Amino acid sequence: MLSQAGGNSAGSPVVAYDPVARVVSLSNPTAQGDGGAACWLQPNQFYQVNFAIPNSPQANGLRAIDGATLDPAGAKPIGFNSGPMPCSGSPPAPPRVHFCVDIWSPIFSARCSAPQCHGAPTQVNPQSYPQFPDGFSRPAASLVLATTQGVGETAIGRVAQGSNTGPLAKAGAPGFHFGVDMPIIDQGDSTTGNPGNSWLMYKLLLAPPPDASVPNSPITCGSGMETPAPSFGNIHPGVPMSDAERARLSNFIVGREMPFPSLPGAGDPVPPTKTADNPTLSIDELERVQTWIANGAPLEDCTQCAGVDAGSDAPPGDGGSGDAPPDAPQDAPRAG
Repeated sequence: MLSQAGGNSAGSPVVAYDPVARVVSLSNPTAQGDGGAACWLQPNQFYQVNFAIPNSPQANGLRAIDGATLDPAGAKPIGFNSGPMPCSGSPPAPPRVHFCVDIWSPIFSARCSAPQCHGAPTQVNPQSYPQFPDGFSRPAASLVLATTQGVGETAIGRVAQGSNTGPLAKAGAPGFHFGVDMPIIDQGDSTTGNPGNSWLMYKLLLAPPPDASVPNSPITCGSGMETPAPSFGNIHPGVPMSDAERARLSNFIVGREMPFPSLPGAGDPVPPTKTADNPTLSIDELERVQTWIANGAPLEDCTQCAGVDAGSDAPPGDGGSGDAPPDAPQDAPRAG
């Protein structure tokens, strides 16, 4: 709860969680869609953030992913002074993310869309890829990331198979149990999504980010989508996730990390670097995905992008290294 110096409530701020940097942000609840904002915090006033400690399994409050609560003795309020700021004004504009050039082309298409991974069903050579009796491949976990249509119909708002351990076969609202009935992508109200409640983010976070990145191939899409967004790596500077934290996360996010390693039996590179055989996402790329979801996971028609076709269920020509299903054989073939 956010309160004034006298203890009176200062309203209910918008709470947003960045699972990449593991940072919680409080923002103006009166911000308008046109960028304007009504009065919220007053200038030169003292405020403090108080933490609710749940006293029962059903009570609301701050919890870790395993349900553990803060030690009441250490849950001290965080105080701050608002400074000599104006009462109203426009909040900082969020970074602009284009689905085609920032998300689909360098990540979903290039590294997740091989036939044995999350490509659309396609007729394949049985000597190269697994196929069904009809001669076609099937996307792992019924998730298609190879096309805009596939993302919209199989990822957004759809419960992840690995998380669907609740009583109903559908995505549930964020609750007391982390990772239960979590949607693959939580689009929210189509303008403000919830990356902290999106299974996709945690599957990507299971893979250690590379120490160095190889630049992605440029792509031209037109209509204001000519260039990727600026660097996202310093939006919320934070301490990188440790191996121990990643191991704890894996207790709740079942299956292998994504993108699936091209050589799963060879072990992880040390230190990890972004290469063709290690297609994990950099911090900058993880922040792009996080920001895209936070903006409501808007989709775009990528058929106008030079050299690619993401508007139908036809798979891309290469497919990248992809991410095989968790039970893929250790010598799963690479695409491309």
